[in-house]
Amino acid sequence: QEEPQNIGPMTASQSLLKATTEDRMGFFLPLPNQLISLQLRNFKGIATNIQLPKGSIWRVGRGSFCQLRPPHISVSRNHSTLFIDFDGRVAIMDHGSNHGTFINDRRMEDWQPELLRKGYRVRWGGIGAPVYRVDAITEVEASRRLGKPA
Repeated sequence: QEEPQNIGPMTASQSLLKATTEDRMGFFLPLPNQLISLQLRNFKGIATNIQLPKGSIWRVGRGSFCQLRPPHISVSRNHSTLFIDFDGRVAIMDHGSNHGTFINDRRMEDWQPELLRKGYRVRWGGIGAPVYRVDAITEVEASRRLGKPA
């Protein structure tokens, strides 16, 4: 299993990502016609397919403002962010949460984005929180978008 890739020193795009997580959302213009499908599978084998516009930011946590809400008490209100760049890569960044975000059982460093790849295991929160496996990260064909007839 390949180790998660830390993106390294803070670049201009990461600075923008951090600024966005601090509620300065005006910098990003998501491309709603260009979608990435992120398929996550939980420990029971149930798959969840999430369609994310390129250039978008998705918050993960228990807060009502979060788009993804993992069902566990140890998940913080504003736990982490998923960032989808214009090339279709998906990165995850922990917001300094108490119980952490884990990739392949390794706790992420706070405020350090890491790329997600197929086969990685992600856990938001402490021991006992659900573990999700990244089954696929793919570009969505126009005819296969959710809500559109095939």
